[in-house]
Amino acid sequence: MQSQLILNYALQFVVLGFVFLLIFDFINGLFERIRCAYIASSINILPYAPKSKAVFKQIDDPWFLKAEGLPSFTQTNSIVEFQLLLPPAKELPVLPQIEAKIRAITWNQLKKITSDYKLSVKGKRPLVEQRLLEFCQSRDEVQLQTVLQYISKLQAV
Repeated sequence: MQSQLILNYALQFVVLGFVFLLIFDFINGLFERIRCAYIASSINILPYAPKSKAVFKQIDDPWFLKAEGLPSFTQTNSIVEFQLLLPPAKELPVLPQIEAKIRAITWNQLKKITSDYKLSVKGKRPLVEQRLLEFCQSRDEVQLQTVLQYISKLQAV
């Protein structure tokens, strides 16, 4: 409660300080106008009278002017070549990465992957690995990336 009270007083101080500044600036501006009016009334200023009347030349409407003196742009047949800072990226095949990760995981993790992807495989580890690789070969790159991330997540656990 103490900090809330201090914050309340601080906000009131800021708002009232701003209001006082506005009031003092207004009063100062009034005194400045009064002072300027007093100085202007005490000085005798002669009115300025020009000796000759200014002559202005009539100019043409810019919408109807012809474009003269503008630079002409000619087309050149030069081709600007630029060099990339980095070589083009080579896409790494995902299937060999998946194959290496499948060979590196444990038998329980391999069984979990096959059950999660609803692959019905009974037998020893080489048969299960082979079925999982056949499953991966029938998928596109996006699905393979998902499988790779899932295997990596299982290895991290």
